Amino acid sequence: FFEQTTRIYPDLPAVFCNGKSFTYKEIDAKANQLARYLYQIGIRKGDYCGILLSRTEEMYVAMLAILKSGAAYIPMDVSIPKDRLSFILSDSGSKVLISHSKFKDKYRDLDSLKIILDEDVSIFSAFDPISHNLPLYTTSPDDIAYIIYTSGTTGTPKGVRIQHAAISNL
Repeated sequence: FFEQTTRIYPDLPAVFCNGKSFTYKEIDAKANQLARYLYQIGIRKGDYCGILLSRTEEMYVAMLAILKSGAAYIPMDVSIPKDRLSFILSDSGSKVLISHSKFKDKYRDLDSLKIILDEDVSIFSAFDPISHNLPLYTTSPDDIAYIIYTSGTTGTPKGVRIQHAAISNL
């Protein structure tokens, strides 16, 4: 739906954050570049990618890029304790964590592959921002779009997988 809206209303605001607005075209272009980078580093349909970002335009870019790459995302609140972050990434089999350098204390000691948006921007900004050939995989309504972790009744986080059929907009 996002790409269709981008084609119809490219210059309309899609996201408002911190007093700034970002158009559909801007968000889509950044998501396309990141999606192509994710594909280059081996992210494929059926993979999971963690997101540890504030609720800014970067979070929307990351979610869209992951979906365009064929993978599913795992959003995590920035206040999450380090041990819980580590557990979720391990439990989900996440292939990569997308974050920001201001959360370095949370992810510094993790073994997982990391994309730090404010530090790695020159790497993925070299990729094509246009939507042609995206998404990289065809998804079905039964494919997983994202995983939400609950606290779990035992205190151990439990992942709930949400299929594409259950979502209609971001």
